[in-house]
Amino acid sequence: MTDLRQQLIDSARRMQAAGLNRGTAGNLSVRVGEAGTGNDGDFLITPTGMAYDELVAADIVHMHHEGSCQGRRRPSSEWRFHRDLYAARADAGAILHAHSPFATSIACLRRDGIELETLCEQYWRACQLGQPVLLDATEMATVLDKFASYGQQP
Repeated sequence: MTDLRQQLIDSARRMQAAGLNRGTAGNLSVRVGEAGTGNDGDFLITPTGMAYDELVAADIVHMHHEGSCQGRRRPSSEWRFHRDLYAARADAGAILHAHSPFATSIACLRRDGIELETLCEQYWRACQLGQPVLLDATEMATVLDKFASYGQQP
């Protein structure tokens, strides 16, 4: 499980480097319990109030589905949020709860978080110059059609 703890730390650091989080805001977790074993709601989670660049594997907290925990640190204050999501979504293997500065102020963070954060930052910067002109429905449909194959091989 040490490898899984280190992967969680590495992901937290990548999230920070990508600008999706700042300081000690946000948290990450990964499901560790196996279905049908009685611990299928168990997960590892980042500790509360600790900078990601200071984390070591032993700082990651093991949460049990009933709410008890193991580890030398206290779990993120939002551990219940993670527990409830795992309970509701059997297909969720990990949860990243970010407080990305631009997307948080403009929109909800989605699976394509880095791209969304970039777009939100661009929109925020445009707003600093005045009210930006937004695309109408027809113009937006044209843009979406052009991006439908973005990044795909020919």
